[in-house]
Amino acid sequence: MMKMPIIIDGIQYGYYCVGRDVSVAYETISNLLEIMGYSLIIGILVSLLLGYLIAGRSIKPIKEAYMVKQRFVANASHELRTPLSIIMLSSETLEREMANSSGFLQQTVGDIKDEAINMKGLVENLLFLARNDASSLNIEKEQLDIGEMLHKNISSYRNFSDEKDIIINSQIEDNLKLLGDRKLLNSMISVLLDNAIKYTPPGGSLTITGIYSKGRRNNHIEIRVEDTGVGISKEDLSHIFERFYRVESSRSKHTGGYGLGLSIVKEIIDYHHGSIAVTSEIDKGSCFVVSLPVE
Repeated sequence: MMKMPIIIDGIQYGYYCVGRDVSVAYETISNLLEIMGYSLIIGILVSLLLGYLIAGRSIKPIKEAYMVKQRFVANASHELRTPLSIIMLSSETLEREMANSSGFLQQTVGDIKDEAINMKGLVENLLFLARNDASSLNIEKEQLDIGEMLHKNISSYRNFSDEKDIIINSQIEDNLKLLGDRKLLNSMISVLLDNAIKYTPPGGSLTITGIYSKGRRNNHIEIRVEDTGVGISKEDLSHIFERFYRVESSRSKHTGGYGLGLSIVKEIIDYHHGSIAVTSEIDKGSCFVVSLPVE
């Protein structure tokens, strides 16, 4: 609409107005915007659907290859257990038969036995991880006394610690009961104790604590394994639970291992809906704190 004054000889007599109906134009624009909005939504949905179908087809061979690899690792690990057991039994038999033989032969047989034991441990770890990845790990939960398990593991590691002149201190409360898998939790405790003793120099000490703690959300049992060993650098702390990760320092140079122990510990704790925290300082020691919910 336009409005102009009517002026004759300098005198304004009024106004004249000119108008045009543009409703159709506005309706057309509104319809176009609505169509564009619907088209955009439909286009996004179609793109997502096509992307999902294409991605599914492209990932399928990768997924199948990954599953084949997992089955191979699980089957190979399972099949290797038998020959390794035979090698260990044979080496033990040879060790007894060659008791009066030369030192070189005894050392050779002893080395074969030690390597067979190491390989058996590696195979067991690989089998555990393969089953875990394939979600075929058999978990059998029962009511357990963690304090009792800690005492038994400490007792079994006494000879190892005495050989290295390492003092083991323990502060474990009574009646530390929770629902869990006995075999897995035993493995977790064993790995933590084994690492602590391995990486603590002669004359050092090790402290194992087990307490019952009440929290705002849930009650839990806290297991603390603290050593006076070589420690772990800050750069390595964020990677120690990764598979096959080994610290390139004196912590791992003379102790062997394949970098699977702590990754398995983390998997076991996750299965029990717990958590693990680590603090460490080079040449002063490390402290692993495991928290396992009671309920």
